[in-house]
Amino acid sequence: MNSPLSKLIPSAIFSNASPKECSGCLRASPIAGSSVWHIQTSIQTHICHGINHLGHANLDEEFISIEILPKLRSDSSYTSKAIQNHIKAQFGVGISYQKAYQAKERTLKYINGSHEEAYGYLPKYCEEIQRSNPRSTAKLEVDPETNQFKRLFICFATSALGFAYCRPILGLDGTHLKHKYQGMSTLCMFLISGILLAATAVDANGCLFPLAHAVVDAENDDNWLWFLQLLSTIVQCHALQSLIDKALVLLSDRQKGLLEGVERVFPECLHGYCLHHLEQNFHKEFKNPELKIFLWKAVRATTQPEFDQAIEDMCNIDS
Repeated sequence: MNSPLSKLIPSAIFSNASPKECSGCLRASPIAGSSVWHIQTSIQTHICHGINHLGHANLDEEFISIEILPKLRSDSSYTSKAIQNHIKAQFGVGISYQKAYQAKERTLKYINGSHEEAYGYLPKYCEEIQRSNPRSTAKLEVDPETNQFKRLFICFATSALGFAYCRPILGLDGTHLKHKYQGMSTLCMFLISGILLAATAVDANGCLFPLAHAVVDAENDDNWLWFLQLLSTIVQCHALQSLIDKALVLLSDRQKGLLEGVERVFPECLHGYCLHHLEQNFHKEFKNPELKIFLWKAVRATTQPEFDQAIEDMCNIDS
């Protein structure tokens, strides 16, 4: 017998229960100088219900990883609960959810490589973007003292060229990254949080058109200014006429760093505010739900009388 299952069998005897409770038994011994085992006695008739407690001394992460490797290669969404069920059905042994999860992470790391290794490839990744996609922008900044990842900006050439055919509006927003390293790692160290910054246009069909994105350590003044300065270079190259005509509109949720950053980098452009965020802030101050209805009526008004009426209705509720 020479298989992963042999790891579950002690050197003398393997039995699910004491002889008084069940006669099922497997007696085996290793053949000297090899990894092969010789089965001496095998009684497969059981009256017990298997191992009822969680775990087994030899059923560790390594063993489980080897067992689930083929399944995870073909289906990376294979859940920890499914791993628990598989081990129970295959070996009659229950394992904890935590052990199943850790075994899955170990197997995925073996298949895909680690996050640490992936972040270490970022300099080469940026070089390859610029080599294979001429006129693309890929800028990586690393702390020179700690070799710690600081921020990364990417705009593919196709997106930059396509922006010339989009409507003259750019949405600016940031969102938290959620995974093991929270979006941030280093070439040799880790940070604890990460933010994805994005500039998104609207194409002629009214669909979202991603222009540029960046991964930074925080949504603050410095990172937004850095992002906007790089974005400005791209916009000026591919939408210069919009800037000259003062037709480009930047739309944001007025997050920290955006108000001053847009004013400083795009002084000639209009800066609009996302109405969903404005509505939320408005409702925090004035709780009447009817005010939100009139707010949207004012926003969607296409004539002066419609707008004035919506404002008057709001004032009648709360001046």
